[in-house]
Amino acid sequence: MNIVYIHGFASSVKDSDPKYDALAAIGTVHPIAPDYTQPQPNVMTLVEDFCLALGNVGLVIGTSMGGYTASFIGNKLNIPFISLNPSIKPSSSLAKYQNDYPTLKEVLSTYPNFDTSNSRILGKVFVNLGDDVINPNDTLAFMKTHGIEAVALECGGHRFSNIEEVIEDVKIFVHLTHFCLETPKG
Repeated sequence: MNIVYIHGFASSVKDSDPKYDALAAIGTVHPIAPDYTQPQPNVMTLVEDFCLALGNVGLVIGTSMGGYTASFIGNKLNIPFISLNPSIKPSSSLAKYQNDYPTLKEVLSTYPNFDTSNSRILGKVFVNLGDDVINPNDTLAFMKTHGIEAVALECGGHRFSNIEEVIEDVKIFVHLTHFCLETPKG
């Protein structure tokens, strides 16, 4: 199974990363780092094309803006997704970076809120309560309002360097979601 790991804002693909290593217990990890200073439709097309070119993508996972993007890609392609400390309202959470990235101001309005369209079935969210970039309580409240499963972890920060703590939960979620998607209805 292929896993697409989507990096967050101003991040990059690395030769190695503890998140890649932890996710390798589930499948083959293929990282991508979109340029979020581009309009949201451009970012989504880039990531969707990446997934389709890989084929056999069984999980889309990302941190921060990557978790946000995972919600759209997972829902559109009917692939289970995991969002780690996701941005739920990028037009707000990215606004503080406008001075450092001049084109960002022009594109913020193209970023709607986190995609809740099919997330009750396909998505799961993990939030570190120590996140100092995106308010974890706002994220948890948003997910509760939309009926999306969200798990809060006491320790850890925004970058979710404690991913190994949730790998077993991720494995179970992926297995159950694939089982439900493949089981005929009726």
